[in-house]
Amino acid sequence: MGVRIAWRVLPVARATCAAAEAFYFCDAVYLKPPEPRRRSAQSSQKRYGQWASGNVDVDPQFRDAAKGDFRLKAASPCVDAGRALTATRSAGRGTRVQVADALFFTAGYRLIAPDVIRVGRHRVKIVSIDYDAHTISLADDISWQARAPVSLDYTGKAPDIGAFELE
Repeated sequence: MGVRIAWRVLPVARATCAAAEAFYFCDAVYLKPPEPRRRSAQSSQKRYGQWASGNVDVDPQFRDAAKGDFRLKAASPCVDAGRALTATRSAGRGTRVQVADALFFTAGYRLIAPDVIRVGRHRVKIVSIDYDAHTISLADDISWQARAPVSLDYTGKAPDIGAFELE
């Protein structure tokens, strides 16, 4: 059985399951009727279509899942298979960019390092986030197009699907 991989997950599911784009369907005892233990990506997408789309059901080829090493092997089908988490709302230039959904990112709250993100082709560090206005303040002045992809920083051609980027 492979891990159910979802390219788009609600921020709540992301925080709860501790993986950015990899979604392992967790037991949800509070749901009525209760969830079946072996739900396929397709059946999850059908039941929860408003939360997940573009799913694939493959073996992600973790390095050593039995020992808790969920980094991807180089030959994993999840390498460079992800997509942006959100997009810019309009074209612009400056240090403040409005996105469709800012909940995927953090400024660190002086507890951890702020996220480094990609806005279009630019790699920039987050300074602060206004979650109500979905506006991200950046450390550098950049320009972007309308609907430019916005994702966590990645190496390669595209984000990897999973909690970790291939090293």
